[in-house]
Amino acid sequence: MLFKNLKNVDTSLKQAEHKVNSAITQSKMHKNSVVFKQKVDEMNRQVEMIRQQRVDAYNQKVKIEHERKIAKAKADEISIAAAKAKQAV
Repeated sequence: MLFKNLKNVDTSLKQAEHKVNSAITQSKMHKNSVVFKQKVDEMNRQVEMIRQQRVDAYNQKVKIEHERKIAKAKADEISIAAAKAKQAV
């Protein structure tokens, strides 16, 4: 699920960056228009928010992978201890 979440955020980021590029192109055609400049500024803020979401999703993915590795190591340790105890009997 987290991998899907990260992929969705990546897709949203690409779409938002594409929209910003389109808005920048439009604002270059209308250099004196304040509306286009405001639109570009707003879109840039949205892109930054999505980038932060991407960082958060990636950090969450890394944290969960780390927790899984720790849980697997503990399970392996318990399994080995149980096998040794069984042999000792």
